[in-house]
Amino acid sequence: MRNALSITFKDTPHTDHLIQFIENKFKRLKKKHGDMRQCSVTVTTPHQHQRQGTPRQVTVNACVPGRQLSAKRLTDSQKGVDLYSAISDAFFAIEIQAEARVQGKVSYKNFRRLSPMDAFHFSN
Repeated sequence: MRNALSITFKDTPHTDHLIQFIENKFKRLKKKHGDMRQCSVTVTTPHQHQRQGTPRQVTVNACVPGRQLSAKRLTDSQKGVDLYSAISDAFFAIEIQAEARVQGKVSYKNFRRLSPMDAFHFSN
């Protein structure tokens, strides 16, 4: 099966730089985990009538043999999380899930319960 990256924008303006940023994140992930078959990235603008700013939602789904990996992140202007940070965080979550699958040590849900030092050693 051919490795594919699918990028979809729904109700969200986008630039060539943003598309290139997503492609670079996928290439980095693919370099670390060569068995990744398919990855889809969706950037949407959810309907939030009572919020200031324009929140965006980033969803990354990836297929590896025997498992479907998924991560979802929201932008938040009050906390300083922009669209690029949300994309980076989502790809980082996918990377952690893929490493946990390969190593068989820690599931993604248990990763959040690790101490910061253990999580640092696990992610490197």
